[in-house]
Amino acid sequence: EMSEEDPSNEFIIFTSATLPEYLSKITSISERLGGNSGDWRVEEIGDGNLNFVFVVKGKNNSVIVKQAVPYLRLIGESWPMKRIRAFFESEAMKEYYRHTPQYVPQQFYYDPAQTLIVMQHLHPHIVLRKGLITRNKYPFLADHISTFMAKNLFMTSGFALKSEEKRKRIGLFCGNSELCKTTENVIFHEPYVQSSFNRWTTPELDAEVETIRSHPGLKRAISNLKLKFQQEAQALIHGDLHSGSIMVTQDSTYVIDPEFAFYGPMGFDIGALMANLLLSYFSHAAPSDESIESAVEEHRHWLLDIIVEIWTKFSAKFLHYWNFEHTGDVMNPQFIACENTLRDMQSQFMSDLLRDTIGFAGAKMIRRIVGVAHVEDLERIKDKTEKSYCERLALDCATKFLCLFNEFSPETTIQDVVKMARGSRMGSSFGELILLNPLTT
Repeated sequence: EMSEEDPSNEFIIFTSATLPEYLSKITSISERLGGNSGDWRVEEIGDGNLNFVFVVKGKNNSVIVKQAVPYLRLIGESWPMKRIRAFFESEAMKEYYRHTPQYVPQQFYYDPAQTLIVMQHLHPHIVLRKGLITRNKYPFLADHISTFMAKNLFMTSGFALKSEEKRKRIGLFCGNSELCKTTENVIFHEPYVQSSFNRWTTPELDAEVETIRSHPGLKRAISNLKLKFQQEAQALIHGDLHSGSIMVTQDSTYVIDPEFAFYGPMGFDIGALMANLLLSYFSHAAPSDESIESAVEEHRHWLLDIIVEIWTKFSAKFLHYWNFEHTGDVMNPQFIACENTLRDMQSQFMSDLLRDTIGFAGAKMIRRIVGVAHVEDLERIKDKTEKSYCERLALDCATKFLCLFNEFSPETTIQDVVKMARGSRMGSSFGELILLNPLTT
């Protein structure tokens, strides 16, 4: 039940000091942690924008406690935010755990009154973004994350769910409208207008920002992407699937933080992941130390290879589920009955999905460079000239992606997309793109 903000339940913002007493009263959690609650060690570890996150270590086990407070953690009480987002995170985690338990932390407890989730503590996992910054490679990442996306996007769509059940699920997640609105603002609106929330490397990127705000082709693409985001309830999407929402070791992968989850366009999740892998790729474009140049180049090749591998595996797995695990009311292989027609429909669907993915990836990259929330991959570069060099390459790629979204050809492959990223270049290229693609129609 969505009874998060019942005024009769007194809401407490927990701290490292007050959390043990609260947890000690929940038998299942107290037993899991073991020992005396006075001896539990609690550390606040949240580095996200929204919530407070604690790791609690007991005699036997440790757990993660995540609490949604009534404001945006990054900004403070001046940016109020409904706590009910924790309910949607809890629901999405349950759904994902049902389909892919190997890639989602287990949820042990949810308290609607305190909008608090107690879940499995992932260790020795690190956030994927941090691993990519230090140029770690993850040999199983593409296989794991493509399964996570293919299985969950398929199983929560009309390909797997009966119409009634799917509409019920859409209705449930419709309540997450505040975070959807936040997404619409920060991705599809603010970067393209003057907004006090926007920031960028100035004056180095001033000309690019001006172009982004005034270019009709980009406005056209971003308007159509926003329309898709609002209208297409294809499947349950994570809504924030970037490299900061994935935790990894060399051989395991977990997806965390689905509080933005709702029924939306599948390409939004795949595009978010692609955008963040590309931002990592571009962040390594200007190695300040020549002695590591070949190692950096090798890592950048690996990042592009993994983008190809993720899409290729995702596509194969999704089509496999379509052919062999179809239980829903749309695009049923038995109903279509003609193999060639089915293949045509499938290839059309995957081509449309690649187009959406490219468009959303472009939008995500732009917002991370000229919008409100940036990425550590680029923010860690202290030298402004070097940083803006990397950012220009990323913006060049992103604007090309949005123009490709406008003029997409069904023959386009993931290899073409990666070639476009590899071909991104400095300076005049951004201007040339604008001249080559006026797309004012």
